[in-house]
Amino acid sequence: MPYRLGINTGFAVNRFSEPEEWTKICSQELGIKYIQFTADMLNPSLPDNIITSNIDRITNSCEKYGLVIQSTFTGTFTRVNHLAHPD
Repeated sequence: MPYRLGINTGFAVNRFSEPEEWTKICSQELGIKYIQFTADMLNPSLPDNIITSNIDRITNSCEKYGLVIQSTFTGTFTRVNHLAHPD
């Protein structure tokens, strides 16, 4: 059974948030083709035009570097208490 080595974008959430940065790192520095996209990288509360622009940038950068987004997950930001924290 063949295996594919991949990486999730959790490493990039706070440091490499621009698609052009993390796609280049995954491809050129790490030599990884398969990506698990972290939902924290795309804020759904932004206006539609910004979301669409970010999706286009992600798609274009993945195509440029030959990356394939295989799956996604919610990440940690969805489980933060924010203002509901008791302290």
